[in-house]
Amino acid sequence: MPSTLAGGLKNFFTDPNTGDLDWRKILSYGAGAVGIAKALSATDNLEGLKGFLGLDDQNKAPMGYMGGIPRYTVSREQVPNTYDPNRRPGSGGQRYFTNTQYVPQGDDEGAFATAMSKAQADAGTQASALEKMNLNNPARQNRPVYGQTDAQIQQRFKDISGKMGPRFSGKDAQYEFMDYANRYGVGLGQLAEASGTPLRTIQE
Repeated sequence: MPSTLAGGLKNFFTDPNTGDLDWRKILSYGAGAVGIAKALSATDNLEGLKGFLGLDDQNKAPMGYMGGIPRYTVSREQVPNTYDPNRRPGSGGQRYFTNTQYVPQGDDEGAFATAMSKAQADAGTQASALEKMNLNNPARQNRPVYGQTDAQIQQRFKDISGKMGPRFSGKDAQYEFMDYANRYGVGLGQLAEASGTPLRTIQE
């Protein structure tokens, strides 16, 4: 069976008219076929083919990564005082943690302890610097203030009335009021009470 298989492969890559290797057929099957054809040109035995390709037990070599897996301990610190109730959530430039450091463990426990202590000290120093950077962050944005006092609402009504003139009592005025309420988080009940306008009129 092995000799039959090797012989069949050799016949497949052989030109029946000349008895030589058919290189056009070989090249059409790629570089792997070239190596097989060369091996078959020297042998009809499948074991010889396996030896040429390095598949026999004598030529078998380790494959893949044979080294070990390094082990590390992560060192990172949280930046203190990152909560700011007046900062808009999601605004840029805020750091919450120091840079991550990977300390190799190794076999020397003393050297590892020294390296780990240094990494933790460096992280503490950076955490303090990042805390100051957060406070002086030029990209910091204040949290939007929602809600208005009655005095602010009344002043807004005066502004809208002066701007709209005769149109103040129509639908245009209602749209202005609703836009103002949505933008500044003013409830319709407060809007009606502060302006002296019936709630039903505002809702219509």
